[in-house]
Parts: sequence; structure tokens; C-alpha cells
Amino acid sequence: MSDLFEHKSCPGGITVSSIKDSKFKSGCVVIRFILPLKEETSSAYSLLVDLLATSNRSYPSREQLTERMAELYGSSVNAFSYRIGDYQTAGLSINFIGDEYTIGGEVISLTAVQLLLDCVFDPHLENGHFSEKYFQLRKQELIDQIESSVNNKRQYALWKAGQVIFENEPCAYPALGTADAAESITLEDLTEAYMTLLSQAAVDITFCGGQDMSKLEAQVLKAFNGLDRSLACKPVFYSPSPCKSSPVRAEEAMDISQAKMVMAFKAGADKSDIYAEKVMCAMLGGSPTSKLFMNVREKLSLCYYCAAGLIEGKNTMLVDSGVDTDKIPTAEKEIAKQLEAMKNGDFTDQELYNTKLYVSGAFRSNYDSAGDMNAWYFYQFVRGTSYSPDHAAQLIMSVTREDIINSARRYELDTVFVLKPNEGGACN
Repeated sequence: MSDLFEHKSCPGGITVSSIKDSKFKSGCVVIRFILPLKEETSSAYSLLVDLLATSNRSYPSREQLTERMAELYGSSVNAFSYRIGDYQTAGLSINFIGDEYTIGGEVISLTAVQLLLDCVFDPHLENGHFSEKYFQLRKQELIDQIESSVNNKRQYALWKAGQVIFENEPCAYPALGTADAAESITLEDLTEAYMTLLSQAAVDITFCGGQDMSKLEAQVLKAFNGLDRSLACKPVFYSPSPCKSSPVRAEEAMDISQAKMVMAFKAGADKSDIYAEKVMCAMLGGSPTSKLFMNVREKLSLCYYCAAGLIEGKNTMLVDSGVDTDKIPTAEKEIAKQLEAMKNGDFTDQELYNTKLYVSGAFRSNYDSAGDMNAWYFYQFVRGTSYSPDHAAQLIMSVTREDIINSARRYELDTVFVLKPNEGGACN
């Protein structure tokens, strides 16, 4: 593959990554602001980036900005807010067609990126504050988004389980915050959040596309030059969650017909090989041929779904399942049994090989789009590495049976959370 990757640190807590691959016909620039995740501020930062992404001083409404983006061959500005360990990552991105694919070779990349910068540094203000009208609109959209998450019972169960699993840790808080927290945000809160974001957040900027990005990089870094960033935070993404002295069990009743069970396994504070962990987790419950899928779901019919996933940096593995209430004890026992089998080396060489092929193939699929490559190298930055998908795939294929056994043995049951139907049943 012909991708070229460069990463560097700049003054003021800013890191820059550049990814170039001539096969990409489009480009993207992502500006990520990284701050400690706090219950009292997460909603404000999520609301802030949503508001910034929909207007700026030159284009003060979403409609005007969208119209201008359409003129630039359908470019688009998007906001995001999510959690990485104990940190919140909130920011904006822009996607645009490569200059060599425009009519007559028109250079639109600089114009598109300037629109992104205007959204960040030159927002639409009224009397020194964000527009009351658009503030209220974006706030209601955020509240609606948070409240709608309750309708996704699987996601809701994971969120509620997280409050128990990571009690007294920042990771327990959702990046979007709660509906009550969002409702309480004032214009003054938003202005304060904006100033804090620019001055105290760590900033990671990624450029990805098929064309030379050096001019775009200079354009973006120049926009940050005038800021006082002496107080910029220095994220520490690796913060293992302490193991409970004994497994904790919690439950919540809700109007649902199918129970949701979340089991958390923790590995303590020791750092391990993340790629061996990924193969182990995929073999347990992250691939079509995993033990949880083949045995707990298919063979024993105990769950409607049953999957495992890692929370990197927290040394935590989650297994979440949809299960009939009367099968919960048996399902819990069988899930634990599958992990125990892996600790004992009860898996075939073919299972291991198939899982490694699956994971390495998933890694290499990141080459298919600029957006995926952008995300890939951001997570490399989070891990403190700079492996290409091919390099990481090679590491996956080198994982041994002993690596899997040792990885599995690190994990012990920490928490079991059940979202169960109300007495008398439910209808959704």
C-alpha cells in the first residue's frame, strides 16, 4: 500500500498527523479537542461543537453554510463527541473532493478548510455570545439525541452498566452527558466552554487524502498560533480501572420484553500486548466464529446476541447479551465457562488462525477510505504507536497460542449488570 504517514508534535499541546495515499479522491481534515471527561462539562462541549459545525460569522445559519458547502462539490462539516478512556474528544471535521478532480482543476481544498477554521475560530455571535436562537435549537437536538438513546435498549444497558463498572471514574460518564445536564446549559456556560476548549484542550489535527497536505497544514496551524495554550492538558489515555474486591451485581427494571446482561471482566493495572488482547477478545466474542456466538448463542440458544469488546486503556472487557430472564443464570455461567476454556487453552489451532485472519482483514479494510485511515492513526496516537494497518496485521498474525492463554488469564469477573423486564412483562 502506498500510504505515507507522518506525525509530529507542535508547541502548545498540538499534535499533527498527515496521511497521504494517491488512491483517495477525497480529503478530510479533523480537529480534535481532548479534555478530561467531567460530568458537569461533557454536555456543554458536545453542544458547543454541534453549534460550531452549523454556522460561522460569514454563514450564520445551517442553511447558508450547507449551501456554501454544496458549491464546493458537496463538502461537509461535521461535529463529533465521544469518550476515550477518561477523556472526552470533541471536535469538527471537513470532507472535500481532491483538487485534481474538480472541474478545470479548481483549488477548493484551501477554501473548504478555511470554512472549517471559520467555524472554529470565527463563530456566529450576537452581542458577544452565541446566537440565542441557534443555541436553543442545537440544545434541543442534543437533548433529543440523549433521550432517544434510551430507546436503544442495548446501548442503554451498556451505559447504565458503565456507571457501576467504572464507579467514581470519569469513564462512567457519557460524552453527551445527560438530558438534565444539557437542559441546564446557559449561553454563559457555552461561552466559557468555548474559551476553555481553545486554551486548555489538547489538540490533535489529522490530514488525510490523495493530495499534498502541506499547505493545508500550514493554514490550520497558523490559525492556532495566536492562542495562549500554556495551560493545554496532556492526556494520559492509559488509566486501568481498579478491580473490585469481589464481583458486584446490579440490575434495573424497565418496560422491555428481553433482558440485557452486561458482564465486565478486568485485568488489573499491568499493561499487555494490545494485539494479543484483540485476538483473544475476537476469539471469545468478536467474530462470526467466536466461542460466544458458536456455543452460547447457536449451540445452546441462551442469547439472542452475545458479543465481547475491549475498552482500551481501562483494561476492561465487556460481554453484553440479550437474553430471556429465566435464562440469565445459565447464560452467565456459560459465558464465564467460555472464557475459562480459553484460559485453559481449550481452542484449536484452526480457531486461532481463523480469528487472526478475521482481525487482520478488518485492520486492512481501513485502507478503503480516508475517514477510516484518519481514525486508524488517531487510535495509534492514543496508544503511543504509529503502526500502519499492514504492520498491525502482521503483529496479529504473529500472536501465539500462549499469548491468547496469557491474555485470557488476565481477566476476572468484576461486574454483572442486568436490565430486566418489569414485573408483568412489557411490549418493546
